[in-house]
Amino acid sequence: MLEETGEPYQLIEKSTRAEDLQSADYLRLNPNARIPTLIDGDVVLWESMAINLYLAEKYLGPLHFAGPRRWSPASGASGRCWNLSRCCSTF
Repeated sequence: MLEETGEPYQLIEKSTRAEDLQSADYLRLNPNARIPTLIDGDVVLWESMAINLYLAEKYLGPLHFAGPRRWSPASGASGRCWNLSRCCSTF
């Protein structure tokens, strides 16, 4: 989705080996020790649905969401999206 925003970004490729994802540095960013993780200034999101909603609200482009902001990082969006993805098999 970052490509579709047209905004510059830096992709950091991360190994999917458990020992790499379980490092203390990565666990501070993503307590689930999974990929993806988005870092945007002071904002850190670690669930793909939360990341996509955040990008759709923040950046103009074909997928921009101009409605009321509901998915601020401070609202716990990553955790809520993670919970939804685990309890709802249709997600």
